[in-house]
Amino acid sequence: MPVNNKGENNPMYGKKHSEESKRKMAESRKKYKRENHPQWKGGVRITSNGYIEVLVPDHHRARGNGYVFEHILVAEAAINRRLSPNEQVHHVNKIKTDNRPENLQVVDIAEHARMHAKERRQGKYLKCVICLKEFYRKPSHVSKAKCCSLKCVGHYTHLKKKGKLA
Repeated sequence: MPVNNKGENNPMYGKKHSEESKRKMAESRKKYKRENHPQWKGGVRITSNGYIEVLVPDHHRARGNGYVFEHILVAEAAINRRLSPNEQVHHVNKIKTDNRPENLQVVDIAEHARMHAKERRQGKYLKCVICLKEFYRKPSHVSKAKCCSLKCVGHYTHLKKKGKLA
């Protein structure tokens, strides 16, 4: 039968570590930092959302813990310059761990957001009958949509009244 050492049954319940014990524990922990830790993997790890991180504390894009996303390092090496603050790296094949240079594309933040927004949308992309721009309409509005903007709708209505559109 397992021993229940929770709460009041724990032998340390209500007790505090002495200052000497705290000092010894802190010294012991120092021995197991980074390279000395048995689970050290060379400063490379995979984040909870699937990206590979590399320990490069002095990099301009390093987070507070000193890690940088590997795709940023690979993209910067491929373009021979640092990424500017308004640039992001896009994985073309959508595999977060595939950091080959040919799979990475440097884009500005707005373009990257547009790329991923298109993936999430359920409606359709249509072509405006007036200006020929591509525009998006949600599923319930696809059948009625012909124009991308109010300006084009006004132009379309005017042409239709004159009989220039079928």
